[in-house]
Amino acid sequence: MKIRNQLIIGFSIIILLTISMFTYNFYIGKKNINSIALIGDQTNDVSHAREIEFLLSGHSNDQRGYLLSGDKNYIEKATLEEIAQHLTALSQENSASSEEQLASLQQISATSQSLSAIAEELENETQRFKI
Repeated sequence: MKIRNQLIIGFSIIILLTISMFTYNFYIGKKNINSIALIGDQTNDVSHAREIEFLLSGHSNDQRGYLLSGDKNYIEKATLEEIAQHLTALSQENSASSEEQLASLQQISATSQSLSAIAEELENETQRFKI
């Protein structure tokens, strides 16, 4: 084999290896970008869930304070409105999410509505006993 053919084959192998490494790195980079976006979305979901959990615990504490003291300042509709705002923001961000996430959002929404109904019922009961 002539030196010319050996050089062409050698450079062809190097060029093919370079192209294959570039293709592999491009694929891995694209996969990393998708993973980073997914992690960002999940982090946002977790922060919304924590805010909703905090608001729900605050609402239950307000109900407890109202039951113990009878002071209407403890019952605030703003807390329920904040919970509803977080739920709508979370559902809008996850419009393409899985059915499990939607089911959990519906469960949280149902819990929020039931807490609102309990608060109204407690207020009606306390007014009935004060008369």
